[in-house]
Amino acid sequence: MEDIEAKVAALCEWGADPNAAIRRMLGDEELFFGLLNSFIDGSDWKLLGDLLENKSFENAFVIAHRMKGSAADLSLGPLFESLCIVTDDLRGEVSSSLSEDVKSLMMIRASLKAVMK
Repeated sequence: MEDIEAKVAALCEWGADPNAAIRRMLGDEELFFGLLNSFIDGSDWKLLGDLLENKSFENAFVIAHRMKGSAADLSLGPLFESLCIVTDDLRGEVSSSLSEDVKSLMMIRASLKAVMK
């Protein structure tokens, strides 16, 4: 129990709202942390990078949009906000700030991974 409380506190300090996400999951902390770990380490991150590298921007938009929804469901505020920016960068004509915004996104993800260790 203390480990979960410590993780919840660390996530709150990072900028997430794990309590809201856990409430949406009917209080199932194990489900929340399982989904969180799956999201952080999921294959969509590599897929997004590969699609961007190959300039497959329409497909990258779909993946970024899906990830944005997952970040929202998990109440990962900073990651959600960054994914909103990247998704907007990919919507229609690709934004000139895409590269920098993706770098920022990856740094935010790395900071979340560090919190979860």
